[in-house]
Amino acid sequence: MIRINTFGVLERLKATVLSAIAIGLCFLCFSAPAFANASVPNAEPSINSNLVAYYYMADEDTTEETRQVWEHHIEAWDNSDLADIMSDYSEDSILILNNTVYKGIDEIACVFDSLFDIFADGNNIIAPETIEGEAIYITWNYTPPNDHAYDGTDSFVVRDRIIEYQTIASRLYEKYPVCTMM
Repeated sequence: MIRINTFGVLERLKATVLSAIAIGLCFLCFSAPAFANASVPNAEPSINSNLVAYYYMADEDTTEETRQVWEHHIEAWDNSDLADIMSDYSEDSILILNNTVYKGIDEIACVFDSLFDIFADGNNIIAPETIEGEAIYITWNYTPPNDHAYDGTDSFVVRDRIIEYQTIASRLYEKYPVCTMM
C-alpha cells in the first residue's frame, strides 16, 4: 500500500510556488534597468530597494502648452471653423477614428468637415478635459435630433503646439459615417 502524505505534498508545492515567485521578483528587480527606456524625455529614475524604474515627469510648461492648444482647438470646434481647427495639425499628424487611420492635413480636414456636419444639430456635452504633459483626454455625449444619445471619447498627444496624434471612438460613427469620400 502506497501512502501519500498530503501535508508533505502541499508543503513542497507551497515551497515551489514561493521559490518561483522569489526568482521572478529577483529577475524583475535586477533586470529592470536593462528593460527600462531611459531615453524617454523627462524620464527620472526611481530607485527603491534595487528596483529601478523610469517614469515620465510632465513638467508644468508642457502641460500649460498642451492646455493652450486644447483651448484653441475647442474654440475652433465650437465655431465649426475648419481652417482654424486645422491649424492645430500638421502634415505628419495622425487621427484614428474607430480603427480607421487618417493621415495629414487633407484626410484630417475631411474628418472634421464630416464631424461639423454631424454635430451641427443636436445636443453635445463634453466632460471637463484631463490634461497631463502632452496628453489630453475627453469624454463626451452627443444626442442627434430624433435619435438616442451616443457616448464617445477622444485622446490627443500634443508636441510643439501641434496635435500629433488623436483618437476618437464612438458608436455614433457607425450610424453617421465620417469622411466617406476617401
